[in-house]
Amino acid sequence: MWKVVYIAQNKESMKRAKLLLEQNGFLVEVKEVNSGAKNSTSELCVPFSEAEEAYEIIYNNMTNI
Repeated sequence: MWKVVYIAQNKESMKRAKLLLEQNGFLVEVKEVNSGAKNSTSELCVPFSEAEEAYEIIYNNMTNI
């Protein structure tokens, strides 16, 4: 089961958040919510059992995303 841990407002922030999580060993699934040329909204999901740790990684690195 997957859990949404971050909602990216554009492709650049999605790519940065996805890379951050992957570099920390998380398996990441991206779901496009609102497709658009530049301003598409995406949900980044991780396995449910890893969600709390993924939230921490994102929270501690918010200025880099």
